[in-house]
Amino acid sequence: MIKTGIVGALGKMGKEVVKAILNDCDIELVMAVDIIGEGTDAGFAAIGKECGITIETDIEKAILTKKPDVVIDFTQPSGIFEHVKTYINMGVKSVIGTTGLKDEQLKTLEQMTKDKNTACFIAPNFTTGAVLLMMFAQV
Repeated sequence: MIKTGIVGALGKMGKEVVKAILNDCDIELVMAVDIIGEGTDAGFAAIGKECGITIETDIEKAILTKKPDVVIDFTQPSGIFEHVKTYINMGVKSVIGTTGLKDEQLKTLEQMTKDKNTACFIAPNFTTGAVLLMMFAQV
């Protein structure tokens, strides 16, 4: 079972990710973070049914206490670079669905993942067609 955290859990995409995780028997939601809604049940916000995972506001504290294997981040461009650095420095794999990272920041993050021996997948456009196009472009 993959222990998963979502940052930006109360946004449009965050709620969809929470919903998808709660409906997948191979993935366990262990952490939900957002800048608003502290104490709100993430499942209730996403699907109207409590799941026992409440919204927290402190990313580092949530990672330390919940210990996710991977964090999915759908937050704002203004903070995404610092978020990803946090995930890498804490040794947590991450999937990033936020735009706004500059080329120099991407290079820094790539080097950090190598130095810390962890992984980070950055897909600023999560539509099916866009993800497939990015995957085909790498072949």
